[in-house]
Amino acid sequence: MKKIVRILVCALAVALLDACLTERRESFDPDVPLTFQPAMYMQMDGEWMGDYPAGRPFGVWAWSLQADKEWKNDAELAEPFLENEEIAPSYDLYWTPFKPVLWPSRSRRLTIIAGSPYSKVAACTKEKGIEYRNVDMTIDQTDLLYTVPQTDLDKVSSGGNVTMPFSHALCQVAFKVKNIGTDSDGDKFNVLKIQIASALCKGDFRSLPEPSWTTGQETATFTFLDGNETSDTMAKQLGQSVLLIPQRMNTTVDVTYEYHTAQGTYISFTNSCPLQADLLPGRRYTYTLALGIGEVKFVSDVISH
Repeated sequence: MKKIVRILVCALAVALLDACLTERRESFDPDVPLTFQPAMYMQMDGEWMGDYPAGRPFGVWAWSLQADKEWKNDAELAEPFLENEEIAPSYDLYWTPFKPVLWPSRSRRLTIIAGSPYSKVAACTKEKGIEYRNVDMTIDQTDLLYTVPQTDLDKVSSGGNVTMPFSHALCQVAFKVKNIGTDSDGDKFNVLKIQIASALCKGDFRSLPEPSWTTGQETATFTFLDGNETSDTMAKQLGQSVLLIPQRMNTTVDVTYEYHTAQGTYISFTNSCPLQADLLPGRRYTYTLALGIGEVKFVSDVISH
């Protein structure tokens, strides 16, 4: 009988100790600084990634929810936690607000959206996400970035740090050029100018519910090369890459070039070829042009992304 009593007393003591430890673990809620690490979103083939621009501050918006709620179903209940907070590079791996910010208590979780660069973001809301307004690609070739909502984050599983995977709101276009033949050895083509004759140039962007652009009808000519570069029988990029607002394009590519003979004579040409394409956000489009004597054409219908 005494043995049974001792066993019961020991079991009760273990149960009480376990309850105390559980209560202590659940009540343990240390102060944890909120830090960030920017990165570029990894996609399938065809994406244009690159590295996050070194040293470029970005802005974050954050909302908090009770830990038993989910952003997907309960976003309307989320309370503002950070609004247009500038995040700058620090001396270590992680990026921080200028004024340190602590995670909320363990009873709440965060959802965070970011835009970059900080100075260009017009607004951010739960409904529209990151917004860029009055974008004009003729005067500003800034690479505009955004993140999708990073949802239901807590300080325990995150370790206090949040990776922000950025995507490109714009697209990028470049041209490669090759020769398709000259009359004799020593002849060459000098390319003076490559332009897209007409592309939509102004618009507004929102990242939610899907990344999308609203544009007017204003168009502009975009110049990729304005100089003097020699093409070759192997395709190579001439001139610069240009950022454009994603759009359905129906225009021409205009190329001005000179055909030089080994005898020192040359003929100047300006030729065009039609360009019809759907340009999507976050993509790099590299078009390959072939130059002949008095003609310019795409090498094929295949476009390298």
